[in-house]
Amino acid sequence: MLFHYNKDNLVEGKRKNKEEICKEFGMDSSLPLFSFVGRLVGEKAADLLPVAIQDALLHNPGRANYIVLGSGQHDIEYQLKELRNIAGGFYNCYIGYQEALSHGLYAASDFLLMPSRVEPCGLNQLYALRFGTMPLVRRVCGLIDTVVDVGDAGGYGLCFNEASVWDITYTVRRAIHLYDNNPKEYATYCKQMMELDFSWNKAAANYIQLYQQLKIKNMAIRTITHATEILSVILGGGGRGRQVFGRTRSGWGRDRQMRPWGGGHQRAHNCRAGGDYATMTGGD
Repeated sequence: MLFHYNKDNLVEGKRKNKEEICKEFGMDSSLPLFSFVGRLVGEKAADLLPVAIQDALLHNPGRANYIVLGSGQHDIEYQLKELRNIAGGFYNCYIGYQEALSHGLYAASDFLLMPSRVEPCGLNQLYALRFGTMPLVRRVCGLIDTVVDVGDAGGYGLCFNEASVWDITYTVRRAIHLYDNNPKEYATYCKQMMELDFSWNKAAANYIQLYQQLKIKNMAIRTITHATEILSVILGGGGRGRQVFGRTRSGWGRDRQMRPWGGGHQRAHNCRAGGDYATMTGGD
């Protein structure tokens, strides 16, 4: 039974849910909990999980728990099940899919592993953010757009560059260090995650704002372009062009013979159509 919480009682909610999950899997709930929820396939880099988790257990002994929920390639499933034999109670897995358990893991976990090789959009990291669970993601596709590393301005997650065992285990060490040594800072990041809005309401508003900006910019460009064309016709082409204003460098000698503003409709049409200067000025 999940304990429902929000950003105001996040710490209490996480603690209660983690106690339930860890009790089910035989783990110590006082340790940070890392979870993976998804298909056990190469696109999700699930083939790296058995070795990455084993290395994390080796380099951070007794400092964290790990749970994997998913199904997919049989060889990956086999390796994950075998890992339980050497993990010493700090790792467990559920091979298959159970929706209630997936919700429980999001609500109980402190960190979510997403080392994906390909992730066009990604939903799991968005679920994690709503639950105040810090995502550990590879910088790829949609994960770049939704998770910002805590080392960057406004960051709230942990990111790495390569789908490799080393990158995963190094980022796990970063997460454990943050959780153990800066608990207040970690809690602040979690509350920040829960306030993020990735809904279609916000996305639609952003699209409308962008459209309006482009529309205004396009209108301005068209106006400037049109004005530039007119000025180039008026000011270009030597003396005849300048006669549109009713005078030449020599003065007003030809003013009486010219009708620069007479027949305005035809001349304006010729100007827009790019007619020659003589036609536009009423010349020869």
